[in-house]
Amino acid sequence: MELSDNKWMDDAACKDSSMDVFFNHLLMDLGVAICMECRVKQTCLDWRLDTVDPWERDYGVWGATKPAERNIMRLKRDEKSNGKKKKG
Repeated sequence: MELSDNKWMDDAACKDSSMDVFFNHLLMDLGVAICMECRVKQTCLDWRLDTVDPWERDYGVWGATKPAERNIMRLKRDEKSNGKKKKG
């Protein structure tokens, strides 16, 4: 499934849910719980990790993760990528 092809969103567990549970800080744990049962959870997370501009603030629950969790994932990915560039 291509990440640029957003048809995967049609299969998301959240598609009929209130967006408040994914973007309201007080309700995000409920959003994560909905995501945990989603069959496109990893695709959603990959999409979010790959499409947020580094200068854009990351919002909401995507792929059962909150912004702070994704920021750590991006830092680790970037460190790993930079390490490969130095070795190569």
